[in-house]
Amino acid sequence: MRKTIVAFAVLYVVTLLAFGWLYFFTPPREVVREIIRDATPAPVERIVQPVEKIVQDTLRPLMPAQPAGTAPEQKDFDWESIPAVSSEAEAFTALGPVRVNVTVSEVLSKVFSASAAQDAILASLKNHNIPVSPDAKSTLNVNLQGLWDDSQQVLTYRISVSLAQSAILVRSGGPIRSTADIWQRGSYGFTGKLSARDTVINEAVRLGDLFCDIYLNANPPAAQAP
Repeated sequence: MRKTIVAFAVLYVVTLLAFGWLYFFTPPREVVREIIRDATPAPVERIVQPVEKIVQDTLRPLMPAQPAGTAPEQKDFDWESIPAVSSEAEAFTALGPVRVNVTVSEVLSKVFSASAAQDAILASLKNHNIPVSPDAKSTLNVNLQGLWDDSQQVLTYRISVSLAQSAILVRSGGPIRSTADIWQRGSYGFTGKLSARDTVINEAVRLGDLFCDIYLNANPPAAQAP
């Protein structure tokens, strides 16, 4: 019993000493703030701002993509004020270089290759001094279709030539980019089996020549220096 009393007495004394130490020797909060402020070698902003930038640059690629169906905020723009194309010449003005894309149906691919037709069209464009580049933003699309009759002797063919360019479509969520044909021509005809290759390719070249004429009328060559 005596040992228990002594233990409680010792614990009581230790507790009093601890509280007394905290009360008399712990500085006020204002003093602690001043000590920390004086001990800081540089303003906190100089450290926090670079760290925030590093964190943002690291986490930005990990952020989820913008939800489908939403569009970034668009500034008001009167799309109706943009004048519409009124003529072929206006559509072709300052067109710049074009690239040629030729597609051939399965039936015609057994008569000639797409590269054969493309080479003939490219040669025509070169003869007319039309600038051609594989990286051009405007594409001259040439599509060749054909169908044999039951006797496999008469070919019905159809050719379409179109000029495609990048276009801006106005939608409720904002403008979006697409591709649109700004010019198109076509023809169809019949030919025998022996002359099928030359007839179809020559007709495709003829439509290509028509494209060249419109292009040059809208973009006349610079006058030659005397």
